[in-house]
Amino acid sequence: MRASGRLRVANGDNWCARRLARLLRLPDAGDAVDTRLVVEPCEGGERWLRTFGGRPLNSRQYARAGCDVAERFGLVELRFMRDRSDGSTRYRQAGASLVAGPLRIPLPRACAPAVVACEYRESHRLFVDVRVAVPLVGTLLTYDGTIDVDESST
Repeated sequence: MRASGRLRVANGDNWCARRLARLLRLPDAGDAVDTRLVVEPCEGGERWLRTFGGRPLNSRQYARAGCDVAERFGLVELRFMRDRSDGSTRYRQAGASLVAGPLRIPLPRACAPAVVACEYRESHRLFVDVRVAVPLVGTLLTYDGTIDVDESST
């Protein structure tokens, strides 16, 4: 799947959150950031290639026991349950771990990043709303808005 559009992107509202977002090379804030999404199959799942204003935010999604979907960003694995209703999908975080090779260290909620995400697809448009927070720091990244799905890619 391929999609593109403009999303509103915001970084945290405090110095520490903005500094951490910069250190992690998260997308810069903006009211209409050019955004592209490419989802391609890979061994055991899908690779999600996102760019916000030319800055990549890539992950891999795959099946994992005890959840509907796991998503991995570097060394961090987030696990989600999907709640579907009224044409939308809400991603409810079920856990987080640090992963290096075969080693998986579960993170207690008090230390784990927290992600709240929702998507709604209507024909060739995808409405997204994603919020990422870190304990003791607060909101790190949010992005929301509409992207258009290239129908020839689905």
